[in-house]
Amino acid sequence: MSIFKAYDIRGLSPEQLDPALALAIGRAFGTFLTKGPVAVAHDMRATGPGLHAAVMRGLTECGLDVVDLGSARTPMLNFGVASRGSPAA
Repeated sequence: MSIFKAYDIRGLSPEQLDPALALAIGRAFGTFLTKGPVAVAHDMRATGPGLHAAVMRGLTECGLDVVDLGSARTPMLNFGVASRGSPAA
């Protein structure tokens, strides 16, 4: 089963998703996008902050601005995207 879903990425951490893969995903997504800012948030699980930091690093390495929403539920992430005009989250 793939960790890539229609609207997000979900998997067991660290078995399926670890900071190294999160960094690669951030870089790939950053290469795909042509502009930012990109809103990034994580959930309350203990592995969230490390994955969050890795994704943000990958995005910023690609030259994109990142809006760090920290720990946030999906509705808060959606609000962050809409209120800041982010093309992606």
